[in-house]
Parts: sequence; structure tokens; C-alpha cells
Amino acid sequence: MSDIRVAWSRFACLIVGFIFPYLAPASPVGGELLVFPAIQAENRVNAAQRNDGGRYDSDIAADLFYSHDKGSLLSLVEFFLGQDEQELERFQLGFSVGEATQVWFGRYHSPLTDWNITYHHGRFLQPTVANPAIVDFEDGGGPLPTHLTGVMVSSEFFRGDRVYSVDAGLGLGPSLDQGTLSPLDLLRPHQGKQSLSGALRLDLESLTGEYKLGLSAGYAQIDRESPDHGRIQQSVVGAYAHWRPGRAALSSEVFAVHDRLHSNGRDRDNTFLGGYLQGIYRLGEQFSPYLRLEDTWHNHNDAYLDQLADFVDQKQVLGLRYDFIRQQALNLEYAHTHLAGEYFDDWRLQWSAVFP
Repeated sequence: MSDIRVAWSRFACLIVGFIFPYLAPASPVGGELLVFPAIQAENRVNAAQRNDGGRYDSDIAADLFYSHDKGSLLSLVEFFLGQDEQELERFQLGFSVGEATQVWFGRYHSPLTDWNITYHHGRFLQPTVANPAIVDFEDGGGPLPTHLTGVMVSSEFFRGDRVYSVDAGLGLGPSLDQGTLSPLDLLRPHQGKQSLSGALRLDLESLTGEYKLGLSAGYAQIDRESPDHGRIQQSVVGAYAHWRPGRAALSSEVFAVHDRLHSNGRDRDNTFLGGYLQGIYRLGEQFSPYLRLEDTWHNHNDAYLDQLADFVDQKQVLGLRYDFIRQQALNLEYAHTHLAGEYFDDWRLQWSAVFP
């Protein structure tokens, strides 16, 4: 597809997402446009070979989020603009069933991981600079499908001081291409070979926001670049918990992942565990130091993980967030990372915001 056709496809998606709610009968209209800009500087030093001089990198990006509803019709568009990436992250059209249920069609974030459902792509929304590796997006080296294209149903109900929610999604997931999972690109649908994936999540949260508990499960068929390379079947179960006692906030997600790789008439089965534990403490209204520990277990000689070029199996993160102006923040973050048999250190400085 030419660059001109891609540009027109992006424009058409934005227009459709905007006008879809107006197809409903007259009723109160609500719409919201948010822009999440971010500027990041990174200095990486290879801890094993410190004489390499290190590596400096910078990134300027913006996440555009638009949602609109009219009557029972809903639309949501999220478009990410970066120096090396421009992607229609979410494009959802849907409708409400009563007051508690929504049905969505399009490309959406899989309900398998709580981190992505909570923060999406808006860097200002999340307390840290980097995502936990186990729940990172596909192009960041994440091992789990985080984008699906199909149908999703979300429902919630209240009982006393608690809210219960259920999210279920079924659609096309990612393929494995050149060491990275690649979800269906709505602007370039002919690229890649996507197969069926699905995810389910059950959630319990207090109305005060003091705690949140949940379970998730998913299944994916992941095709590789060449039919000769075979297919990967992935089954996932996960659990997550959040607790906010006073000024502190503790959160954790843990996943058990079973993958079966079909290749050359043979099946190779592996199961690994991955997760993170994160703690944040608010010092007044502006400063928030945080610590995150990430690890992966039983991943040695895992045939699936060995094919992911950027999968991080262990990381320790220490950082400080400074909310210095209304809806703007600075993060200084240090990370010690184990990737592909090598350890290195990362320093990152990020400015992020949300407008208006």
C-alpha cells in the first residue's frame, strides 16, 4: 500500500470514528479529545561491556485519544505518533445494552493484562516511564497478545461498596514476524498472517479505589513468517491485585504461560511464569518515588521466548515522578535489565502531559 493510500486510510478511520455516534436518534451528545505528548531521553550502558561507550537515544511522541457517544452508539479512536512509529492503536465502534453493558467492534486492547487496560498508550497516565516487560506491547518485546481485532463485550454491576466487571474479547491476534509479535494493522491489513485469539477477565474493585482484584485467561494461535516455521499455540492464565493503603500503592500481575510450538512435524511444549511487583509512595502532592521488581521463571530454553528478540526476562526499576504543573510530569528512572543473556543499565528522563 502506498504512503498516500495509508494516509487516506488513517484520515478515513478518524472521520468514521467521529461521525458514527451521529447515526443514532437525537439525544445528549458527549465527546472528548485528549492529547498525550511525551519527550524522552535515554542513556544505556552495557554492564557487561562498559567499554562500548554506552548508547544515547531520544524520542518525541504523542498519543491522540478521541471518544464520542450519542444515545446507544459509541466510538473510540486512539492514534500514536512517534519518530519511528505511526499506528492506529485502537479503533472501536460499539453500542450500549442498558446501562451496564457495552459491545465493541474493531481493534482494541486485550483484557488479558490489567496494566494496558488501565493506562493504554498515554504515558502521562502511568506512574513509570517503561511498561513491565511481561505486559509490554507487542512492538516493545512483550510475549502476550495486547491488541485484538474483533468483538469485545464489557459489563459491570454494583453490589454494596464493590463493583464487579467482566470483559471478554474474541478476534484476530498477532503473528510472529522477525522476532516480534505483530498485531493486525488496520491501515495495512494485507501485512502479516493473523489467527484467532481470545481473552477473558473478571474484576472486583472497591468503590473507594482502595483495592482491586482480578483473574484473566487467554488463548492465541500465533502464526510465524513462513508456513514452514509452524504455528504457536499459547494458553495464559493470570491474576492481578492492587492495594492503596493511604499514600502508598502496591500492584502486581502474575501470568502462567503455556506455549506449544509446531515445527517440522514435532511439538515442543513449554510453560513459564512471569510477573512484577510495584510499589509507589506519594510524598505530598508532587513527588512519587517508585520501585518495581520483574522476573520470569522456568523460561530456560523456552522455544517461544527464544524467538522474541527483545523479551526482557528480569528487570529492577527505581524512579521518581514529579507532578510539577497541572497535568504535566517529569520522571527520572533507572533500570537494571537482563535481555538476551546480557545485563545493562538504563537511565531515562521523560516529560509527559495531557491536554487540554
